Amino acid sequence: MRKIIIPFIAALLFCGCQKELRIDDSEGNSIMVLNAVPSAGKRAFVNFTNTHFFLDDNGSHPVDGAALTLYINGVPHTPNEISRCNYFFADTLREDDQLAIDITSPSGNVHAETYVPKFPGISALTPPSRWASPTFNFYYMPFKLSDHAGYKEYYSINVMQRDSGMHYDAWTHKYDTVDTVYNCYFAFIGDNIDITSNEVSPNVALADMLYSSLMFTDRRIEGQQNYLVELCIPIFKDTTEVVDSEHAFKHWYTVNVESITWDRMLYLISVARNNSMTSFFAEQEQPYSNVEGALGIFAGAARWQKIFDTDTVMEIPIPIPMAMPSEAVLKNAPRP
Repeated sequence: MRKIIIPFIAALLFCGCQKELRIDDSEGNSIMVLNAVPSAGKRAFVNFTNTHFFLDDNGSHPVDGAALTLYINGVPHTPNEISRCNYFFADTLREDDQLAIDITSPSGNVHAETYVPKFPGISALTPPSRWASPTFNFYYMPFKLSDHAGYKEYYSINVMQRDSGMHYDAWTHKYDTVDTVYNCYFAFIGDNIDITSNEVSPNVALADMLYSSLMFTDRRIEGQQNYLVELCIPIFKDTTEVVDSEHAFKHWYTVNVESITWDRMLYLISVARNNSMTSFFAEQEQPYSNVEGALGIFAGAARWQKIFDTDTVMEIPIPIPMAMPSEAVLKNAPRP
């Protein structure tokens, strides 16, 4: 009897109910979305679309019957080129341009305002250097930031890494082409800044924190010239193995320093908070929007960018920063 009962109980444990689930593919009510980041030296460009169902492979949906008018310093302009949901204007924007956009459509009216920030004042750029120890490596990149006096400014810093080359697959014994770009972490060394990023408490030493992006205002450095900014970018030896010289991997780092509007800063902070949520039960926040009558962001930015190839980076000796991040912080940086 026992020989019969035990298999019967095991069968009950491993059997389960099966139910067919059907996903409701109806889109419901779509919402208009306006996104634009006006920048000095570039043509005005606006993306205006409707939200769509996540299983819809047709991409963004244009807003039917939409009429856009962009006001540059009070002068109205209409798009001279339209490509699906993208609207291009002929005029090249300049620093301090005051912008407003009005959109009329059968779905409703949309309005937003912003301005074009000044380019961040970057000077006395020192070539990046590589510092190595038996346990960890990092790239050291200092530059000087000059804040515009009498002008409220907000800054954003992030670092992107690009890896390109032939990767050897140990399973197939073949080389595969790899070209990836991703956001990487960095340590920031600097005194007396007003951090608005939600990633760190102001009471914690900056040199012991790692950032995927850093945002701060000029409240404590207003009008200061040649403010020293030092970035330390961790290097991981085990991210990519070079098999031979013919298939050597190439690495580039792009350092972006942006002067942004307050609206854009709030938007970036709201997005960063959603991305940093680790709990499965955490409730997502609605990204910040300064658009009336729709979702999205209409906020200016001016970018300074430096790209360096790791093959040309100067090796030691280098001027090690006085407040160099601790070895534990750099070694424990999140892997890409």
